Amino acid sequence: MAKIGAALALIVLAEILIDEGNGAVVGGFALAWITALFLTQRGIWKDGSARLALLSGAGLAVVLVDGPSFLGWVLFWTAVSLAALLPRQRFDDALAWARRLGWHAISAAIAPLRDAVQLSMVRPRRGLPFSGFRAIGVVVCSRAPTR
Repeated sequence: MAKIGAALALIVLAEILIDEGNGAVVGGFALAWITALFLTQRGIWKDGSARLALLSGAGLAVVLVDGPSFLGWVLFWTAVSLAALLPRQRFDDALAWARRLGWHAISAAIAPLRDAVQLSMVRPRRGLPFSGFRAIGVVVCSRAPTR
């Protein structure tokens, strides 16, 4: 339940930061992401290497506050991915970790499409007019621009 709350808090924070047009949007969101990961993943608390990866991710988030760049974002993503994966799997081989991180990047790009397909197969309950892709469209279109 804490993970769902953290995810919702990150979504609300992203909405606030993007609406304000603050110059440190990416870095502020990255810092919030680091905080949410630290508070929801108990394995990070116990694993020293995961804490070190999370600390380096926090440093890279500060770099993103100062000057967002593609390289800074990739390094931040790598540190956060390592922090999330290290408690489950000890660091053994650089090639194995390159494969894990590569799979993590590919699955992160494909997962929303897989979720959309699974959502499209959901049958509506009685009394609910929306299902599947129509539900996605309602959620996306319900957010009216505030500018």
